[in-house]
Amino acid sequence: MMLAPPAPEPLYVLRGHRAAVQCVAFLPGCGTLAAGDGEGELKLWDLDSRRATASIRAHESHSGILQVACPVSSSPFIVSQGRDGVVKCWELHSGSSLSSQPVQTLAAGSYNFCRFALLQQGQQSNAADLGLWQLGQHGSSSSSSSSSSSSSNSKPVVLLRQQRSQERPKHGLCMAVALVQPQGCALHAVAGYEDGSVALWDTRQPSQPLAAANLHSEAIMCLAVAPTCTSGFCGSADEHLSVFKLSIPKGQLALGQQLSLSNPGIADVVVRPDGRIAATAGWDGRVRVWHARKPQPLALLRWHSQQVACLQFSADNRLLAAGGRDNHISMWSIYPPDNK
Repeated sequence: MMLAPPAPEPLYVLRGHRAAVQCVAFLPGCGTLAAGDGEGELKLWDLDSRRATASIRAHESHSGILQVACPVSSSPFIVSQGRDGVVKCWELHSGSSLSSQPVQTLAAGSYNFCRFALLQQGQQSNAADLGLWQLGQHGSSSSSSSSSSSSSNSKPVVLLRQQRSQERPKHGLCMAVALVQPQGCALHAVAGYEDGSVALWDTRQPSQPLAAANLHSEAIMCLAVAPTCTSGFCGSADEHLSVFKLSIPKGQLALGQQLSLSNPGIADVVVRPDGRIAATAGWDGRVRVWHARKPQPLALLRWHSQQVACLQFSADNRLLAAGGRDNHISMWSIYPPDNK
């Protein structure tokens, strides 16, 4: 009788945050991890020494940090977002320290739980709208749901505003967003909403989405688009992970498949850069790994004692970082690519 293989264990665990870890991001080179927590602290972790090399109070403790990202740039910097309605850019020094003050601040007015999306290459409005800003000092674009306060440096380049009508009712607050730009196509946005629907927007036609589909019975909590830009995943508070099909050239978005969960609630979903696997962060403290091309479960990762809040794959496809409400970050090596 063959014994079942042992359950996977994390490679190591990063301990040092004093509040729930709400977002993680690998810096270029994959040797440093940025992490933001519920008290507004932004840390840089050296993955060789497994120690924090920098720590700053990036946002107020009452707002915490919702999202961090590091665009590919000749002048490296980190972008952070808090629930204080502000997005900040921090200069990165030698990959191990941060500027004491932000080099750019956008009063984006995103006071809900929608994390910004970063494309690697005035008057108060509604949080159901979607705004795109140009980070002028570094030439990258960022996007987040917006209820903008007036600010001289925070006027969006494009505002994707829902239009109310009997044929096209509003979907509620924008809860999650991803930016996609397949080769030969214009910039598009995929947005998840409070009513459980997901919509595809062409930024050149901001008056209404190209397509929308209702994928969940609860509000969309997270979404991710595969590198091919032909499919994506989204999760909510219900018992399903939804897989949707995309056709950017045809302006189409539709439900492809729904995968059942043993316990409800997905806080985050990510697709590995090589497009082979996806991972979801469960409210039950478990990380579920899925085959991304023919969606099916592959592995269940148990370590965190509380909800897993965020996930991120490294650019070389070798590491998966998982941040939890237990204040810890677990580091995993799951289905690493072949050494060829």
